[in-house]
Amino acid sequence: MLKIDSHNHTTHSHDAVSSPEELCAGALNFGLDGIVISDHADIQDYTRKESIAHILASVADARRLDGKLQVFAGVELGEAVWSPAKAAEIVAAVNPDVVLSSVHAVRYGEYTECFSRLDFTDWTDRMLDEYMVQYFADMQEMLERVDMDILPHLSNPVKYINGRYGKSVTLVPYSAAIDKILKTVIEKEIALELNLALIGTSYSVTMPEADVMVRYRQLGGRFVTIGSDAHIKTRIGVNFDHGIRILKEAGFDSYNYYQNREIQTVKIG
Repeated sequence: MLKIDSHNHTTHSHDAVSSPEELCAGALNFGLDGIVISDHADIQDYTRKESIAHILASVADARRLDGKLQVFAGVELGEAVWSPAKAAEIVAAVNPDVVLSSVHAVRYGEYTECFSRLDFTDWTDRMLDEYMVQYFADMQEMLERVDMDILPHLSNPVKYINGRYGKSVTLVPYSAAIDKILKTVIEKEIALELNLALIGTSYSVTMPEADVMVRYRQLGGRFVTIGSDAHIKTRIGVNFDHGIRILKEAGFDSYNYYQNREIQTVKIG
């Protein structure tokens, strides 16, 4: 079975520490057959800087390194819903194999910073609820307005709210919003990512959690990708087999990756 990891970052991203070459070496070490280098293109930065130079460099490196290991050129848009036109401009300029599009910052009052940099310590339950409601609303709008192939880490804010700040937010109150998102993913034939970045850490959960993957399958979801979301070479591929087990338990007999923005299927049996 081919092992293709569809979400990873290099030093072309602001928050990663491994070079493209190091990331490829890490992937080979963990027995992967292919990876996507999907460095960040955050709209709030690109709108201000009017520059896509480091994404162009990331894509060029991915194509240069394609060889013994299959290396696909990707891009992870952030906050594309803030400017779908700018997001489309970036995608057209880099011509990637695959486009991931994420919500890393929520349009919630004065708290529009990336949630990885917000301090949730003193947030009330009401604020947390309003924030999560807006998070899923932003995601829904993104799915409807942005040209994209993969929806990554659907439950991403919870890893900070719960994992870093010890809160107890669950996805249960947002099941209707999540169902709407999953149905839109299915309708638009977008792949839902099973993100493995947290497995083996102190907050060891998948994003989304396994029950959401089961619900996606129940609703008729077919396309899923597996992503380490590695920002360092020692994390890429380390949990890939764990991801395969979760997909099997959710009822999937295959997973997917993209090449030239065309979906590819790998049987997992």
